[in-house]
Amino acid sequence: MAKLLLAMSLVLSFWSVSSGQTEPNGGCPEFMIVGPSGVWMPEETVSFQASVSGSLPDSAKFVWTVNGGTILAGQGTLAITMLIDKAAGDTIVARLKIEGLPSNCTSEATDSVTICRPSPPILIDEFSTPNGEIDAARLTSAAKERQNNPTNQLYIIEYFPTGTADSEKEEKVAKIKDQLAKVSGFELAAVTIATAEADTYLTKIYRVPPGSDNPVP
Repeated sequence: MAKLLLAMSLVLSFWSVSSGQTEPNGGCPEFMIVGPSGVWMPEETVSFQASVSGSLPDSAKFVWTVNGGTILAGQGTLAITMLIDKAAGDTIVARLKIEGLPSNCTSEATDSVTICRPSPPILIDEFSTPNGEIDAARLTSAAKERQNNPTNQLYIIEYFPTGTADSEKEEKVAKIKDQLAKVSGFELAAVTIATAEADTYLTKIYRVPPGSDNPVP
């Protein structure tokens, strides 16, 4: 009897091991999505890659969906590239569904990335000067603030009364550029000067962080 029980035990053990080897995870493939690391900005492109272990049926199809963006390439494959919407929220999610798997198998996986919303333009100075003049000291101060924030841009809006001649506008813009160029280490490529109409002469100077829209006159 002891020999019989021992033999049955060995048979059951062999069957259990064999079953574990031939049917891992119930015969279902395992898969996951790996997204990009770090924090991303609206209107940037990011990629998601799926990895699959185990066999897939020939009829399997890869269907991706995303929120907060548009798939640019890779639909129907194991990797996609997407464009983040300008108005995306704090997080975007990519979801992969593998169609055609047995009903007992997990068929979906997701991954997400964090979105950093750009800061709005910062008004750093506002002043008025007589016709044809500039305030050299305040322009110099604005240039130095930009140098303390090297990833930012300066955006200057010069307001002129309606009917001001174009030549007068061009002359003042040229004077502003000449003054900024005198600031040690300041590059004129870091400033944009726009003109607009107002009731009086007025200068507004903004510091524009990366990814932020320029102020509207």
